[in-house]
Amino acid sequence: MNFLNLGLVLGATAFLAPLLIHIFNRSRFRVVQWGAMHLLESVLRVNRKQVQLEQIILLIIRCAIPILLALCLARMVVTDWSAFIHRILLPLSALGFLILVALFPRLKTIFGVLCAACLLFALVGELGLVGGGYAGKKVTSKSMEIPSSSVVLLDDSFSMNANGGFEKASSFTEGFLKKLRKGSEASVVRMGGSPTPLFPKPTSETETLGERSGQLLASYDQLDLAGSLESGLAKVSTGINAKRELIVLSDFRKSDWADTGNSFLNLKKRLESEDLKPALTFIDVGGPAEENLSVEKVELSAYSIGVGQKVLVRAELRNHGNAKYEGDLLVRLFLNEESEPVDETAVSLDPGEIGQVLFTYKFEEAGSSILTVEIGVRDALDKDNRRSASLTVLDRIGVLLIDGSPSTEWLGG
Repeated sequence: MNFLNLGLVLGATAFLAPLLIHIFNRSRFRVVQWGAMHLLESVLRVNRKQVQLEQIILLIIRCAIPILLALCLARMVVTDWSAFIHRILLPLSALGFLILVALFPRLKTIFGVLCAACLLFALVGELGLVGGGYAGKKVTSKSMEIPSSSVVLLDDSFSMNANGGFEKASSFTEGFLKKLRKGSEASVVRMGGSPTPLFPKPTSETETLGERSGQLLASYDQLDLAGSLESGLAKVSTGINAKRELIVLSDFRKSDWADTGNSFLNLKKRLESEDLKPALTFIDVGGPAEENLSVEKVELSAYSIGVGQKVLVRAELRNHGNAKYEGDLLVRLFLNEESEPVDETAVSLDPGEIGQVLFTYKFEEAGSSILTVEIGVRDALDKDNRRSASLTVLDRIGVLLIDGSPSTEWLGG
């Protein structure tokens, strides 16, 4: 068992109030002898035990009221049937039988035995001597059955555009958020680049969040997997609801998920340390593996050069598929928006390999220019087949020459 408002559990200490009142009142009465006292002595001897039993039961009820109120206000969460039955249900049943003893004195033997049986079964169950068939059974519920605190980690990298993967992911996210029960809260974290939530904090406006997530585009190169998992778990662990969900939507591209050992190891440790463990769900929205090539990055030897100078363009290529290229992979270099390449070359690239290609270009005119490296192959994802870099070509470079006498004195040179 756990509590969403753990601090309010301390309110259970209010049971000391009726207990102290009962103790103080017992010591404050005064015995007064009067003439007809002897007529009541026989009646008191007969009913004393019954009166004392009723007083004890009444005291137990008075002490139980603030305890039950504190447990309700603390929002107790039942995660294990065994603990709930032994620590809550059976003691409450015993209390109910005690009340029946006071209400029906003629049946006090039966209700007293039932009360004792409840307490005894709770004790031996808590010690692990009796399982009852429910030991170890967890309390679970399906998604959207009850109010929940949900976090969706959405892969919005370029590869999600293949086979309509991102459309499936955004459509699922929008539909899921709009169907959440009233009282739920949710957050959507974009995994591309650095983890970025759509809203700074989890929101109860899940329909609005769903509409926003349906308008997203997949435009990032790579995922920050470790940071995304950490961000998602941090958000879901502070949820206001007992049911908590962490949903990961991705195409599980090998280059992003290849080295995930440490990330998942840390995630496992964090999940085990949580009192209310969230349900972790991975949904694969990627299609069948297809051939794909990509230009990973483009680097220039200089980003500001003069007219007539040469710049070295270095491009990194990656083969995500199983096709093998032996000197027949065409790579072209484009300047600005020209339709014809200014240079081209053919390279080799094995399956899963990362290669490089070099170009040299000499600028004849000043101004801002864009150099684009493009792979001349159509594949499953054409958007990552080209990448650009910008630079400034200067007509002249101003140089300021200062002639003076050096000095160690401030403003003395």
